[in-house]
Amino acid sequence: MNFGPESWVDPLAIWHNMRSTMGYADGHGDIHRWQDKSFIDWCETAMNRPRSFSFGMQAPADERNDLMFMARGFPCKSHR
Repeated sequence: MNFGPESWVDPLAIWHNMRSTMGYADGHGDIHRWQDKSFIDWCETAMNRPRSFSFGMQAPADERNDLMFMARGFPCKSHR
């Protein structure tokens, strides 16, 4: 993730009905359902059509739920 400005750098693998399994430093795990269409589409392009993919994506202003979810759990809090 990039925090100046907040944006995606690398895609994530999204499997199982738009969900990903997350592992945390404290040892627990969770399943997150992705919400933002632009993020889902970007990740699917990376997985299924890598030749048409480009790294880095600025989330649209009305689609920042997933970016903010990841930011809350990001180890570097200097962006807040």
